[in-house]
Amino acid sequence: MTQFLMSEYLSTVSADYAYTLQIAPQNQITILPIKSQSMLFTDDNNPLIINSNDSTKFIVELEWDMLKLSDSETIMELWCDNTKANGIARSFRWYNHSDTKTYVTHYMERPILKHFASGYESVIGIKLLILGNYNA
Repeated sequence: MTQFLMSEYLSTVSADYAYTLQIAPQNQITILPIKSQSMLFTDDNNPLIINSNDSTKFIVELEWDMLKLSDSETIMELWCDNTKANGIARSFRWYNHSDTKTYVTHYMERPILKHFASGYESVIGIKLLILGNYNA
């Protein structure tokens, strides 16, 4: 059985910000495929499917339990800096360690940062919207 690759379902796109986030997640990568579709029901209760377009996008959730301060600072600075990702406004590149592919992505929501007395930090619950493949 071969590994499922998001890259097979995505076109090649360019990123707004020329930076690649390469910090490997420690816990899990959750992949959720999405399509621009809606289901409505007619008066006689039959489903009516509305396709906005045929492209597939993916939402990826990343978690880091314990990060060096420099790595958590990189993730937070990418979100906060107006010239970088600027929250959800600008796309950037993300290297997926599990399939060794680089994708163009947007943050979907703010990263959650936790501090520990040991000098480490944790970043949980990052959601990325994968827009397409990055081709150098």
